[in-house]
Amino acid sequence: MKNIKILWKTDEDPKWRPGGRPYSHVLKIEYFDVKIFGQSLLSDPARGEQAEVEITYSYREDNKDKAAYQKVTGKSGEVFNYMIANTHASRDLFISTWNIQKDRRYKSMTGIVNPFRQANTAEKLTKLTFEAGMNTQKFAEKTKKDPANLFRELKGTKQLGLKQAIEYSKHLDCDPVDLLFEDLRCDVWGHVDFYKKNEIGNETYKASEIFPVVASSVVVPRNIYTPNIKAIRCVSEGSFLQNQLIFYKRTDTDSARNGKLVIAGKRIDTLAEFGYEPVRYFLGIYEVQRGGKTQILPVDPFVEDNTKPIATGDFEFVAPVLAVVSPSASKRDEDYYELNRQAEKLFKIQRQQIELQEAKLKAQQAELNDRLAKNMQDLKRKIDLFEENVKETTARTPDWLKKRA
Repeated sequence: MKNIKILWKTDEDPKWRPGGRPYSHVLKIEYFDVKIFGQSLLSDPARGEQAEVEITYSYREDNKDKAAYQKVTGKSGEVFNYMIANTHASRDLFISTWNIQKDRRYKSMTGIVNPFRQANTAEKLTKLTFEAGMNTQKFAEKTKKDPANLFRELKGTKQLGLKQAIEYSKHLDCDPVDLLFEDLRCDVWGHVDFYKKNEIGNETYKASEIFPVVASSVVVPRNIYTPNIKAIRCVSEGSFLQNQLIFYKRTDTDSARNGKLVIAGKRIDTLAEFGYEPVRYFLGIYEVQRGGKTQILPVDPFVEDNTKPIATGDFEFVAPVLAVVSPSASKRDEDYYELNRQAEKLFKIQRQQIELQEAKLKAQQAELNDRLAKNMQDLKRKIDLFEENVKETTARTPDWLKKRA
């Protein structure tokens, strides 16, 4: 981290200084501002890609809300590593902001958005090792890797190859793709509440109607990704879908979706007359009635009058919901890996118990076999003795008695 520069300032002292942090206060991260700079024709090639991250903090002093600012600048990879190591609870917010800026920079350079881009493997490896609760030394010991080579991979001077990614993925409990390619992402453009209406500006959105929010970027599971995928979030306290991400893609209306969870768009011309957005969006169960009439029913069974439709046709589009995903499902933090480690210990104990039980059963079976073999030997001796006695008795029996017999 020797090549990065860290400066601080506050509202009271607006000049950037190396030691301006208000250490006597608990700082809360509010948001990040990320800038990534590529090389120009006049820049020193040895500098490489540079990054600047400005973090805005809030804190309380003398019963007043105040702000502090931190600026971290340097080589892109080293700035990323520093932020991953020091953002803790806000790490996901930083990674999301960083990835959005990278997407914008890539688009500005190429004019296109390519979601299937090769990743900066140093950033990926740093992120996943920190999430797994390991530092460089500990990860090197676990993988039996030379720490010097691993350090070069974490610093970015050496890119990961497929073979190495496969090997590392076994220790990080991830797909090798997660190390080699950027996450597939889309924006969450709206929220939905099943129980109450929401007012945004001059517009009112009723229960189960999707209302717009400032877009935020989320990771999309690779098995459902398509270029036109979209997402909304449920913000309905008490609902079984609270905080769940709902992924969908827009298609034409199709009666085959009868009874399925969908997002439907309906044009309301009267809204356009008053200057409002004419297309409204609803989340619910799509139902095709007799005669072809269509309607959207509430998805949550605990809403008032859950048999009353949220909206009725004709709909501009009906988009099937591809997946409902908990945000924690795509987040792997240290707790996730610790649970996996504890689970592995439990499975190991269970395997040992099973092996011990199998060994006991084998010993008991062997003992039974030994006893059976001894009993068979005793029985054979008794039979042989009986046969000898019969022969002796027969030999001593007089001939006239044998004939009589």
